[in-house]
Amino acid sequence: MNLPPSTQPDPTAPLTQISETISELLQEPALSDAIAQVIIQHLQATGAIAAATDAPIIHTHVTSRYGVLTALRQAMGAIALVLFILCGRNTLQAIQMNPPSHALGLWLSGISICSGLGLVILLVLEVFLGAGKEQEIERLQGTTRVRDYTFTPAINRLPVVLALLSIGFSAIIFGFSSLYSELVRQDPSHFSGLDPGFLTIYFAFVTFSTVGFGDIHAVSLIARAAVTSEIAIAMFFSLVVLSTTLSWITAYERQQHEEFIKQRVQSLQGLSVPPDDSASSSR
Repeated sequence: MNLPPSTQPDPTAPLTQISETISELLQEPALSDAIAQVIIQHLQATGAIAAATDAPIIHTHVTSRYGVLTALRQAMGAIALVLFILCGRNTLQAIQMNPPSHALGLWLSGISICSGLGLVILLVLEVFLGAGKEQEIERLQGTTRVRDYTFTPAINRLPVVLALLSIGFSAIIFGFSSLYSELVRQDPSHFSGLDPGFLTIYFAFVTFSTVGFGDIHAVSLIARAAVTSEIAIAMFFSLVVLSTTLSWITAYERQQHEEFIKQRVQSLQGLSVPPDDSASSSR
């Protein structure tokens, strides 16, 4: 017995209802993201598409280590650079004051020497204590959260290290040359064979290198104390420069090696394809 057309069930009604239900469910963002993630993982597993090299970043946290020390080193570097220029000017020609006084030149020389030495000490502390920035990145790889930790030193380039050491060295050398010039201007008998100007720069370099040609030598107690101080600072500076440079190069090479290994592991993980279950089950 055939039912009238009006009473016969519509065979497409269940499909229409299912389609409407799926459309409503797909409007939920969480469900849409989950379905898309499953599809992407399946396509990556079968090799249809390449695995993503950069996983989505969920959270990034940056922490500064010894930031105060880095700020002090930057300020000291600027001060040492300015004093180095002023001491060079005072070495060649005395800075004029009204009334004339040698106290300014002496103070300027002493502060320049201290700033250069302080810059070197701060640089050594910054390298050995490991000043810099710690960065923790949380990524989403598939359905798993992965945390990556990276450390960036405050000084991560060798030219910067060499430039800072050069500024400290120049502040010390020209500080002593300015000091010798002021001592000679006050009393020429402090030294034998020394005149203010370029000759004091030459004597400061010779004394710092502990060569001692003997053409110029200190006579008075104050002059001998100044020369002895420069020799002591030169010995300390030489040891610090060698140890700091070698330590920085060692730490930098180790960090570069670790970064290379990390990138290599990530690239190998991206290229690895899991075995095909359908092919194994058909055998």
